[in-house]
Amino acid sequence: CPRPPVLCTNRLHFYSCWMGLVEGTNPCLSGVFFFPRINMKESIFVTISGVLLFLGFLFLRVLQLPYIFYWVMLDMNTLDWEVASSAWAYCFGSVSIVFLWGLSTFWFYRIALGMFKTLGLIKPKKPEKDA
Repeated sequence: CPRPPVLCTNRLHFYSCWMGLVEGTNPCLSGVFFFPRINMKESIFVTISGVLLFLGFLFLRVLQLPYIFYWVMLDMNTLDWEVASSAWAYCFGSVSIVFLWGLSTFWFYRIALGMFKTLGLIKPKKPEKDA
């Protein structure tokens, strides 16, 4: 089956679609990279894109993915474990949520540091002088 396993097994569609909401951070991420490339680095649009990217990552990735994982775990007993494809899709989906959450948390930390520096809430590190 050339499609993702969840679509081949006709199971867990709801959770797959719910996890797909993480892609809602892409427009703001594009804004963060687009405006500096067209010589608008000091534009308010870069700041707005950065703040929206921070909020998007917070709500669509960092907070939402553990909530999805919680509901997937609650629904574990509703699957037909006699069907191998059901068990495989469930395990693969659970691991995918944890992996995606780990990556999202790492990038959220980096995005938060950048946003706080842009807003002047933390000072950028001074470059070390070579002796």
